[in-house]
Amino acid sequence: MIGSDCDKWFIGYTPRVLTGVWYGFSYPRSLSDVKGNPAVRIWRENVSVLHPLAEKQSGVLRNFPMAQGVIRVSYCQDSGELPTEACRNDPRGDRCAVGYFVQGSEPKHACRTHVMQASEESGEASLDAPATESRQQAVGLLRRTTKRNFPGRVYVADEKYFVN
Repeated sequence: MIGSDCDKWFIGYTPRVLTGVWYGFSYPRSLSDVKGNPAVRIWRENVSVLHPLAEKQSGVLRNFPMAQGVIRVSYCQDSGELPTEACRNDPRGDRCAVGYFVQGSEPKHACRTHVMQASEESGEASLDAPATESRQQAVGLLRRTTKRNFPGRVYVADEKYFVN
């Protein structure tokens, strides 16, 4: 019996184009060895051609209208709160994102998850010069809110981004 992973679908739209893509075989055959969803790539490739053509034909650039009562707000991806300097200085990169909120439901408080912390940054040695002294740099690290207790040896990839 063939599994249920025989079709890949994607339906997407822009202000000008609404399209759906189906990826599969005429007769059911498993797509379990296919990584991701190729229908998304096919949709994106087609719309990247169709959308500009539609705009060129009409001469009008269209965007989705913002619904009344919806506002655009920047927030910290780790806390969901308003971003601070510490969120922007996270060693993983700027942790700020933009979200759309019904007015009144947007974040109201500054991020308390990130804290600024001094970090040692060692100088780089080059062929013509010895290593420079290490210097301090301020970075935004995550405040630990829960204790992590693991029953054995566990490597936690994000551990270096936490303040003890």
